[in-house]
Amino acid sequence: FLVNPVLALTQSKEAMQRMADLTENGLFRSFDLIAHYDEAEAAKVIEAEDIVDHYEDMLGTYLIKVTGGELNHEQTLEVSLYLHTVSDFERVSDHSVNIQEAAKEIWEKKVQFSDAALDELRVMDAALRRIVGMTFEAFEKGDLELASKVEPLEECIDMLCQTAKLNHVARLQSQLCTLQQGFVFNDLIGNFERVADHCSNIAVALVELHADSFDTHEYLSDIKSRQNSDFQRLYEQYSQEYAFMS
Repeated sequence: FLVNPVLALTQSKEAMQRMADLTENGLFRSFDLIAHYDEAEAAKVIEAEDIVDHYEDMLGTYLIKVTGGELNHEQTLEVSLYLHTVSDFERVSDHSVNIQEAAKEIWEKKVQFSDAALDELRVMDAALRRIVGMTFEAFEKGDLELASKVEPLEECIDMLCQTAKLNHVARLQSQLCTLQQGFVFNDLIGNFERVADHCSNIAVALVELHADSFDTHEYLSDIKSRQNSDFQRLYEQYSQEYAFMS
């Protein structure tokens, strides 16, 4: 079916969607494991990541072959979108396994977090589910309006993660938290940050596709520099919606 570009792209889009669904399901399972670890659910996270890895390998090879065919301008841009984003979906899946491993450590070592740390994890969990859901839905539907709302939420999540790190250091200094708690807490935050980053990459690629450009740096600089823009309004809205208790 490589001879038929329309069929080839339909096949590619369906495979990308299956990959995205597996990635989202695996990630949300890993989030659930942080509070309630279960070996069977953990195995599903690992299995999903293995399948996503396979999809990335197959799609990467296939899409390169598709680019060698006779594509019109719109088809070329669509292939570019898939090539730009397939690794981001795979990396999100990798982070789901990292989070699952951190959850296993919490369970095995019976790590107990402070109330403040639990609140921070709860807020970041909610914000991450939101950004992943928005990003993956925007990708599936080609929804540019929804995609444009991802970057301000990524900025909000980045600030949440930085604040959580500072709060964690303060708890360590006040001996409200142990080093063992600290290592796994920081591990989780690091993975949270990277998941949000990959969501931003996917959303930006989608927007840039329709702008007929993949100058990601220019796009991000532009939307962040606008005063009183939709970006700032959404950032403030998200910051109020996803706020720590103290």
